[in-house]
Parts: sequence; C-alpha cells; structure tokens
Amino acid sequence: MRRVRPFAPALAVALLLAGCGVFGDRGDDGADGSRTGATTSGANPTGTAPSGAGAPRATPPASRTVTLAPVAVTVVAPREPAGSAGSAGSADPAGASDSADPIVVGAAADGAITVTVRLGAAPARLQLDSPGSFRAAQDGSLTILDATGRPVGGFARPAATASPAPAIEVADARHALIRVDAGPGSTGADGTTGATGTTGATGATGATGATIVTLTLGVRALESARWTYQEGGRSLAVAPTAWTRAAGETGADVVWQQVIAAVPSADTETMHDQLICHTVGAPDKETWNLEPWRPDIGLLRTMAAGCNPR
Repeated sequence: MRRVRPFAPALAVALLLAGCGVFGDRGDDGADGSRTGATTSGANPTGTAPSGAGAPRATPPASRTVTLAPVAVTVVAPREPAGSAGSAGSADPAGASDSADPIVVGAAADGAITVTVRLGAAPARLQLDSPGSFRAAQDGSLTILDATGRPVGGFARPAATASPAPAIEVADARHALIRVDAGPGSTGADGTTGATGTTGATGATGATGATIVTLTLGVRALESARWTYQEGGRSLAVAPTAWTRAAGETGADVVWQQVIAAVPSADTETMHDQLICHTVGAPDKETWNLEPWRPDIGLLRTMAAGCNPR
C-alpha cells in the first residue's frame, strides 16, 4: 500500500482555508455589510493623491545678458507667479511665460545701459561672462576688471531710495547678488558678516510691494582729452561722459585708464590726484583741467587745495 506523505493533509487543509479567505486581508464587516480595513493592490490607503501629483510647476528665473564690449554680464532674477502681489497688474501678452518678466534693459546716455530689476524676497544675480572679475567699491559702485586687473567698466553708484536700501553683494570674483536687505551687519554670500563688499544701488518700492532696482552699466568713460594752455602753463582738458560723472569710484578708475591710454604722458601722480579730486569735488564741471606742472603733494592736500595743488 502506498504511503501518504505526512504534509499532504496539511497542504489540502491550507488550500481549503485559503479559498474561504482565512488567509486573505478581508477586513472587518461593517454594520451595513461592507468591509473595512481591506486594501487592494496599487491603491493609496490614505485617499490622498500620489506624491508629486498636482504639485505646482517651478517657475524658471528670467535672465538677460547685457553686452558692452569688452564687458558681458548676465542678470538672473526670480519670477513671481502670475497673480501674486509682486506681479499684480503685469501682463504677458505673448503668453510665453507663467509670470511677468522681472528684468528690463534700456539705453542710457553715452552708450550706457540701464538694467531695471523687480525684486521680491529672493535676490537677483549678476554673472560676469567676459574675462575678468568684479570688484566692489567702497562708495557703492561695482567695478569690472579685465583679465589683467585693469578697470574697463562697471555699474554706477546711484543713490538708494528704497527702505531698506537695495545693495549689490559680491559673492566671488565672477558673481554678485542684488539684495534688498543687504547692508552693514548682514551675512554675505561667502558667509562673512560686515559692510565690506556691499555696494549700493538705486531702489524704489513699487505699489505692489516689490522693490525696483535700477543699475547703469557703462564702459565708455571719456569723451575727449586735449591739451590747452591755462594760467600757469599746459593743461589737459578731460571731458568725461555722463556715466563717469555719476559712477563714483568706478567711473574714476575707468576714466583714468582711458585718459592715460589716450595721453600716455599724463600718467603722473599729480595728474591722477587732480582727476580723482574732480570726480569727488567737481563731477559736473564741463571739463576737468589737469596740469602736469603742479606739484605732487598727495591726494588729501590736493583736495584741500581745490584740485589745484601749489
């Protein structure tokens, strides 16, 4: 007689019970005869949408590249979603984006370019695309140096009109941030704290609550430089551009480089100090008259002498 394997009856019983649902996830019977607690394959037991479903699509930032040879800078600014407070009243007639463009580029006098940026809580960014580096000036202007370290252009220093004052904060040699909350004691992009490396920018607060920051980029600093004769001898009449007159330290650095490139013999300490004195004390004078025969007595004494050291 054939011997029955010992596990065969147990297997038969298990299969029978499985058919009755003993080992299934049947849940409890509700009062209305329905079952609760049971789940089906692929179902979400919480009843919520799967992760990522219906999540808002990230709005890409706006960017504009501004080129004034030999300088090229890309401005990147966050877009505020359409219908938000920062973009109220803005229109996108082409329907090409989900929000209004926060960057507007325009023309200024003497070939300079204005860059107007609408800022909310997040900062905008400046990226130097041409060879060289950014250098923050103490007076609130931003100088652009070429690969040799020579000033070749930059952003002028207009007065800040918003509160808090917007500012440009240099992050590294080729990147800077435009903030509305930067200032003495703020934390810089490199993690340091303090006023060093923080430069001012024009700002106005719009009706929507966004801050409008306007920067002016220039590279042409010199209209002309010609020799004349004034009281006492030869005089170099320097005619700066409108951008130079408003660009503070950056304008002074760039125009000096252009003066000595046009007139190499002007490259003396006394001529340099007289020019710096004019940028500080007489920026609106029609021409800045620099005399090579005047003594070199240092910048402070030159300024005390009304730019005419004796």
